[in-house]
Amino acid sequence: LDAEIPTDRVLVESDPTHLDLLDVTYEKGAPIAGQRKFMWVDDRHISALKEAGFVFSAPAQTAAKWTGNALRLYAGHFVGIQETRRLLSDMEPDYADLVRQAQEIVPLQKIAEVLRRLVGENVPIRNLRLILEALIEWGQREQDVVLLTEYIRASLKRQISFRFAGRSNIIAAYVLQRSAEDILRNAVQSTSTGTFLNLSDDDAQALIAEIERALSKNATDVSPVVLAAMDVRRHMRSLLTHNAIELPVLSFQEIAQEFNVQPLATISGRSGVARNVSRSLPSATEAKAGQEAAS
Repeated sequence: LDAEIPTDRVLVESDPTHLDLLDVTYEKGAPIAGQRKFMWVDDRHISALKEAGFVFSAPAQTAAKWTGNALRLYAGHFVGIQETRRLLSDMEPDYADLVRQAQEIVPLQKIAEVLRRLVGENVPIRNLRLILEALIEWGQREQDVVLLTEYIRASLKRQISFRFAGRSNIIAAYVLQRSAEDILRNAVQSTSTGTFLNLSDDDAQALIAEIERALSKNATDVSPVVLAAMDVRRHMRSLLTHNAIELPVLSFQEIAQEFNVQPLATISGRSGVARNVSRSLPSATEAKAGQEAAS
């Protein structure tokens, strides 16, 4: 993390046009640590920002936030074979048979890679018992570590839902329509080393533009996710990360039954304009059914 934080300015996450209306002095900040768009506003305008209802961060708050973002972004780098072996050793006194069986089915190196991928997307791994049970269930059926991780994520749906839900077990989401998913699906290419996303510039820009428009209309107190089909989830996540947009991307299989999805907008990938959604909150099952019917 390499950044300069002015001591005489505050950070404001807002559209520049809103600040123009307020007639305050500001400067656009460069993307850093998962924060793509923000403005530096002279601290002599703090009173005006408060009166207008803007949310802003003082220098110390900004430093703490960016440090936290950087740690989350690179958390996967701190999980390797040695760390994985230590975690399994700590489990052995209580779950010796489970640890042994998991390692018989899935090599230590692959277990470490699964944990690394989970941590890299801010998925909690404290419930190692559940993760090992899922590895035993899926490890023989799925040899590809990327796909195996997707099945492990589905087994951790309660933990994932809790991590990204707001109050009242509500998960605010931008939902990918079938058309957007097909754009991603058709752009996936397979090689001897795995699959990768080969999107055209126009398709990539259309999807990113829709997400950015949706984000610009998002309330500051809401932390949304992107909701997609399981087979394109990781590719959507890669697209966002490549464009410095740090949004969690979940699949429908990762939404536990007791959580509700609040669609904020649907992403089509065709027009570049996200369609706002305003309706009652569906359950996870209803949300999945509705998304499958979308076109």
